[in-house]
Amino acid sequence: MSLRELILDILEKSENIDNNKRFDFIEKEIKNIKNLKQKLEQEFTSIEFIPDFFSHDSSMEKNWAKASDILLAEYFTNIGYFAEAIKARGDSADVLAIKNNKHILVADAKCFRITRTARNQKDFKITALSEWRKSSMYAVLVAPLTLYPSKRSQIYSQAIKNNVLLASYSQLQFLLKYKNKYSLEQLEQQLFNVKSIFNTTSQNAVEYFSKINEKIISITNTDKTEFFNFLENEEIKTLNLVSKESIQWFKRLKRKIENMEIDELKKIIINDVYNIPNKFKVIMKTINNSKSFISSLKNNF
Repeated sequence: MSLRELILDILEKSENIDNNKRFDFIEKEIKNIKNLKQKLEQEFTSIEFIPDFFSHDSSMEKNWAKASDILLAEYFTNIGYFAEAIKARGDSADVLAIKNNKHILVADAKCFRITRTARNQKDFKITALSEWRKSSMYAVLVAPLTLYPSKRSQIYSQAIKNNVLLASYSQLQFLLKYKNKYSLEQLEQQLFNVKSIFNTTSQNAVEYFSKINEKIISITNTDKTEFFNFLENEEIKTLNLVSKESIQWFKRLKRKIENMEIDELKKIIINDVYNIPNKFKVIMKTINNSKSFISSLKNNF
């Protein structure tokens, strides 16, 4: 099975696990994947897109995010750090890497749907990731290369200003493939230390990634042709894989909708698409809570 198929299988199994134990189950199953290091070297890019057949804000979508963090931690472990995905969500980075018993790096894995069109600055949370590093020296944010803003964006100037590396899954996969050609010190000083790469805080996407790519090629002692052939092959391979997966899903969904009775469609739109009954409950709860709060303030004046 491919890495993507294995992750999907693990997440399906995790749906039967108590929510409080789900993260541990997913982590254990991922760590037990046979030849995981080899699969990361060959298929790391395949996890960058969330399956379109996961409902928005569903447990499966959230579990995909957990799995991507765990896989990113495994990635950093395989290039020489001791890394772990942080179980608690919220005011912390998702991945922490340690070297010589010191916190050296924090990281965040961003996954999007292939059908995602908007690429908003707030989706990347660069400033927050920088703040979450605390005593760690470096911060790395990983996202699909093709879903980074492709022209100009504040995320690039923010990344330079906050010394946060913006990287793609395909770039990291290339670094893993050639991990024997560099040391962690070289990686940290020449790539993770973003401020040393740029003289200005440019917002230009091509300029940003050109300099990052130049450093990766230099660190791995490879040439431009080899690097870009790898990047292109991995990105196109993943795009083809996930687009086929999504197109098949939407075709099945379209056929299913076309065969539905009108009353069934109405029910789905009311309950699932707009969730109107729940909206009524929320409105009434808000009103009741407000009355109760005002009454409490009045009685305790």
